[in-house]
Amino acid sequence: MATSPYTVSGRPQTLPSGVHHTRLKWLNGCEARLYCHTSSSSFPPRSPSSSSPPFAPASTNITTPVAKDSSVPRCVVYWMQRSVRSSFNHALEVAIHYANQLDVPLLVVYAIVTSYPGANERGFAFLFEGLHEAQTSLANRGIRLVVREAKVVGENSTRGAAATAVPLTIVDTCKRVKAPLLVMDRAYERLLRTWREDVCARVACPVLMVESDVVVPVDVVSPQPLSSAAALRRAHAPLLSQYLLPLPEGSLRHPSHALPACSPSAPSPLFPDELEMHDPLALLSSLADLDRSVPRVSFKRGGSTQAKLLLARFLRDRLRGYQARRKEAVARHQSFLSPYLHFGHISPIYVALKVRQHASSTPQDRRRFCDELLTWREMAVHFVYHHRESYDRYEGIPRWARESLEEAAEGERRHAYSLTELEEGRTHDLLWNAAQEEMRVTGYMNNYMRMFWCKSIIAWTAEGPREAYRRSLFLNDKYFLDGRDCNGYMGVAWCFGLYDRPMPGFSPIFGKVRRMTANGVRAKQDVGAYICQVKDLAAKVERASRWGREGGGKGHCGDGNIEEHQNGAMLGVEDAIYAKPLSHRVDAFLSPVPERHNAKRKTDGNSESHASYSAGRGLQGKREGEVDGERGGQRKKETKTGASSTNASEEWKGAFWEERRSLQEGRWQPEKETLRKENPGNFSSRKGDLPSWRGPFGQQTSLSEKQLLAQSELPSSHQMADAEAVVSLGDRIEQAKCKAQTLKKEIEEVRKQKDNAMLPGAANNQQLPDFKNKIIRIRRILKGHFGKVYSMHWAQKSTQLVSASQDGKLIIWNAHTTNKVQSIPLRSSWVMTCCFEQTNGALVACGGLDNVCSVYRVSGPGMPAPSSPTGQSAIRPAHELIAHDGYLSCCRFIDEQSLLTSSGDSTCIFWDVEKNEAITSFADHGGDVMSLSVLPSINRHIFVSGSCDATAKVWDTRLGKCVQTHAGHESDVNAVQFFPDGNAFSTGSDDSTCRLFDIRSYGAVNVFGNDKIVSGVTSVSFSASGRLLFAGHDDSSCLAWDVLADGKGLAFQLAGHESRVSCLGVNSTGEALCTGSWDSLLKVWA
Repeated sequence: MATSPYTVSGRPQTLPSGVHHTRLKWLNGCEARLYCHTSSSSFPPRSPSSSSPPFAPASTNITTPVAKDSSVPRCVVYWMQRSVRSSFNHALEVAIHYANQLDVPLLVVYAIVTSYPGANERGFAFLFEGLHEAQTSLANRGIRLVVREAKVVGENSTRGAAATAVPLTIVDTCKRVKAPLLVMDRAYERLLRTWREDVCARVACPVLMVESDVVVPVDVVSPQPLSSAAALRRAHAPLLSQYLLPLPEGSLRHPSHALPACSPSAPSPLFPDELEMHDPLALLSSLADLDRSVPRVSFKRGGSTQAKLLLARFLRDRLRGYQARRKEAVARHQSFLSPYLHFGHISPIYVALKVRQHASSTPQDRRRFCDELLTWREMAVHFVYHHRESYDRYEGIPRWARESLEEAAEGERRHAYSLTELEEGRTHDLLWNAAQEEMRVTGYMNNYMRMFWCKSIIAWTAEGPREAYRRSLFLNDKYFLDGRDCNGYMGVAWCFGLYDRPMPGFSPIFGKVRRMTANGVRAKQDVGAYICQVKDLAAKVERASRWGREGGGKGHCGDGNIEEHQNGAMLGVEDAIYAKPLSHRVDAFLSPVPERHNAKRKTDGNSESHASYSAGRGLQGKREGEVDGERGGQRKKETKTGASSTNASEEWKGAFWEERRSLQEGRWQPEKETLRKENPGNFSSRKGDLPSWRGPFGQQTSLSEKQLLAQSELPSSHQMADAEAVVSLGDRIEQAKCKAQTLKKEIEEVRKQKDNAMLPGAANNQQLPDFKNKIIRIRRILKGHFGKVYSMHWAQKSTQLVSASQDGKLIIWNAHTTNKVQSIPLRSSWVMTCCFEQTNGALVACGGLDNVCSVYRVSGPGMPAPSSPTGQSAIRPAHELIAHDGYLSCCRFIDEQSLLTSSGDSTCIFWDVEKNEAITSFADHGGDVMSLSVLPSINRHIFVSGSCDATAKVWDTRLGKCVQTHAGHESDVNAVQFFPDGNAFSTGSDDSTCRLFDIRSYGAVNVFGNDKIVSGVTSVSFSASGRLLFAGHDDSSCLAWDVLADGKGLAFQLAGHESRVSCLGVNSTGEALCTGSWDSLLKVWA
């Protein structure tokens, strides 16, 4: 076998090729003990001298073989525990190397104990499949693998705990075969390290520990805890070339086939407690004390062969585009190797080498994957190793995070759930329920979704952060196939503040710990598709398990018994499980939420179930140059066509002109007159448009306060006190203030009594014309973006619009000709909003995860000429507005000098654009502000905003404060839009509904939604008359609602996008509707 030389004290030594000497650590004495006393039957303990190094390689190679005993076999024993594989296993190759030098066979032993916390059928099924394959593969190399059940018998039977059962089994194995050497792989968790220490204290032979499940040994990187991933990268950089090496397989000189083995009919005479591994499922069924509450995942199979097939498929199909799409749960652009790395079925070094050698992927994708594998995975190992007593305890998170969480825990929570309710996925949040269902059914969850999952547990645990930490670890270890792993421990601790910095400000529930909002998740996930996928997956798995129970099979999904599939076919089975859902609606996804959780509670002002996240990888954290969410592979650029057909203008007008034509031709007049008679004051004529709706009770709500008071009967106690009873002027002023407040409340009560009817009743169910006979279809498709389109906004000039995408481009379009007027490259590709200045269209603004609103001049004096024939400009921002602490969610111009922005830091800011100054900050919202709307032509001082605190607020820029708060939604408000006359506005929410609020009557006048619509609303916009409300949804649909009709009925639906409709808007003349989507396209409808 090839060897690699190294020296100690100037003397040459050898090890197998590919094994660095720092991977070895001698325990229980030094290596010299291996060669002294080799002819005796025992090895008396001998402590190394004080001058001995931590490990002491042999000073000479072995020349005298161990004395052989014909009655008792003598073997080097390799205790396999973390690295359950027969190839690319450094501990195994070192064991073969020393077995050959000692001229003895090699015996591999695995000890199973079923009594440790978290042991269940799911984990053991995966482990047994890996052991079965390892046993077969090792036998092909002439090596015997013995699987023993760890039980304490005899004089030690009273110590039958997991902490002693495994060490005693290993010591007993060494005694039975008179082992001259015990080799074991290194462990990092507390219990596994205790096992190894116990073995070293009990066994008589030398013990050699080999580190084979990290790339660079932990002691080599740093003997002390690391402060950040950046510190690990710096330590790794000069060392990777020494440790990322191929590992050739060695040949064993003396095969261990001759050792007596067990059989289905008879136990082994050498190891009576050996477990027979030929049928892993039968063995699984025979374990009496195993937890059966978490069943095995029948379509996920353990073993090295399956791991290598998954890796090959990942390299072929998924590595390209990994950087952009790794966080998308539906796209499945992950490697899915985490369980195999946890159980040791594949080596991280083998994976890293294969990825680095894969030439057909991009360097960025390879670097990103290797960073996850080599940096973040090994960072987790360092965290667990250096925090032995606290890595799985609440005390293991930083002190500042504990203090902040405990201080903020007193805040009121909108939702609180018990552990049982969380475990069963019975919360108000369908997205979280879907993630929990996927974990229960498959033992897997996308890493980004895991962060959202854990952050939500913090928000929903009323008992406080300590209990939330315990629940998170309990569920993580119980259901995930990679539970009880270093990555899981660090991942949970990260959600509580580990390796993160304190966030600015102080939020309820989370304090200074980073939050994570549902909208932040939606920016990276196709939520509707994910929920549908999980629902369908659960149904398929249930059908498979029912077939297994009723038909007598061991597990079935698709074609035949899963156990009869070859490993290659298993991938096809999993693909079938995750195939496109048979149903695309989730109305029956989960059982109804208990009524008490829907009850109105005090808001914590934070929409605490979610957060603006993410530990080095989210909305406000380190982004390290990554461009998340960009679609893998760029679309081919379309050839621009400048010419238009002769009848283009007629086609452009389309069916939306029917509203104007019908009014001009006198249609709907009788209905209009009827409404006038029944509800005088509600409608007024506007030339060339539908009747302008003022509100269901416009006349009453426009009455003066004096008239309202005259109509009401106020109690006599509200009369002013006699002047003679007033002692002083100050008292009179205070009394007047109190009376004013009382009168204000009385006015509001009267207003509510007058305006307690919904709009459909006031409108007498006036019907829209039959749109079925009108051709409302896609008239133009704007192609040019290569990433998800997040925002669009029409200019005052009705044919121009601006759009922003994750490809890092801001594009100004002529929507009539589909030409690009201008393309502006942005410094940050994570742009979330854009807008046109409406007076003369000289300015556009945009912003996103850089927390900055950038304003560009696109016409007028000082405008640079385009730098290329394609219209792409090299212009720099004319203004940069910097004040927000969170991502920029929306921006809107009031005029050329003023602009409004909303942000994930829960604030809105009114800006002086020319001076780059924030004039007023509005901070009454209790969660991320997701949208705002202004109507400068009606009232430039009023704007409305929608937030993750499930409310919409009306603000007055002159007063600098909120003047109205409108509630009613059950989840985040993602979109707001003023009604054309400025007296009302609409909202769109994650609760799948839109609402219409009247500012004057201070209440909702209509609700749009029904039980069949379960996807969240992303954007809303009115037609020019206000009669139609358009709503974009998560599930790629665009719905049109009749404002005057019952909110459960649709006017019509527009279907044409392949992914989430992220934005939409009607142009200034009402001629056309534009929709933007994550499919990278903008479509113009008319």
